[in-house]
Amino acid sequence: MDRYQGWNGRLVRDVLDAVPDLTNLSMEGVIREGMYRMGQMASNDLRSVLQELKSAPHLSHLGLPSASDLGLDYEGGPGCGNVYAGVEGREYGRYISREHCKAVEEAAKITFEMLPDLKSLRVGDVSPVEVMRDQEGGVMELKWAWTGRMPEYLDEIWPGSKEGSVEYEY
Repeated sequence: MDRYQGWNGRLVRDVLDAVPDLTNLSMEGVIREGMYRMGQMASNDLRSVLQELKSAPHLSHLGLPSASDLGLDYEGGPGCGNVYAGVEGREYGRYISREHCKAVEEAAKITFEMLPDLKSLRVGDVSPVEVMRDQEGGVMELKWAWTGRMPEYLDEIWPGSKEGSVEYEY
């Protein structure tokens, strides 16, 4: 596999041909059909992969790559820690974390719409805390660690105060 290719519909089809009774799949890397794809074109890559997974009748547990690797207009923010230093850095980190949560929710919504019989889903290292279903088993609501408490959640992952930053020990 070309290192730039990542997961795509063709690769998923090959995996399912090799393991037709697949129940668990954990996808690492990126989901994309080509090297440089963004926006709606890239989000269609996720749908293409999920479309192939619809033909896996026993699939019950799915792990998707990180939200920044799904082509959902979220790139994950800078990797360098300096940009997150100080009061402005903390606020920027909180912004990036909010965007991450939105991308995770979008990925989960798309996934459960296309694969409603999944028992569990993980997007990167995040899973819903609770999956609420209707009487027919369809997904009605997903609850996350941040559902209904985004400010508190951001305080937990970005400790400190508006007046100053926390000193981290390494």
